[in-house]
Amino acid sequence: MNKKNIGVIGGSGYGGEELLSLISNHEYINLKAVSSREHKGKPISSVFNSFVNFDLVFVDPEDSVFLECEAVFFCTPHGVSMSMTKALLDAGIKIIDLSADFRIKDHDTWKKWYGTEHKEPDLIKDSVYGLVDIYAEEIKKANLVAVPGCYPTASL
Repeated sequence: MNKKNIGVIGGSGYGGEELLSLISNHEYINLKAVSSREHKGKPISSVFNSFVNFDLVFVDPEDSVFLECEAVFFCTPHGVSMSMTKALLDAGIKIIDLSADFRIKDHDTWKKWYGTEHKEPDLIKDSVYGLVDIYAEEIKKANLVAVPGCYPTASL
């Protein structure tokens, strides 16, 4: 199996750091790009001492290097990924979203919980809830996976 080019948008927060740790030595992943607005231009190793083997520097989330990826993880606050996902999906890139932007299928429920309108309500219907125990087959075929939050994950 060939290595897949992967990008991480929002790689300098806690979720991003944990994801980088999980994928850093994965035999089928080539980490192509990691973004951080705060640390843009800095080597990843200068922010995270545990990643001294990374040659990458943090880039802007809108950097075109993400268009060279086969999949992009969003480790961003709620509300960020919904504004960037459509362009990446249109470019044929799979999305794995760790925020809540695509977890709730009902638009009114989304608005109630997050106090704002969803920017891409049409994409919600195409997202697959990433609870592997229940939706494994759907996840395998999905282009947009909404990763469950801490409550369902902890409960399992």
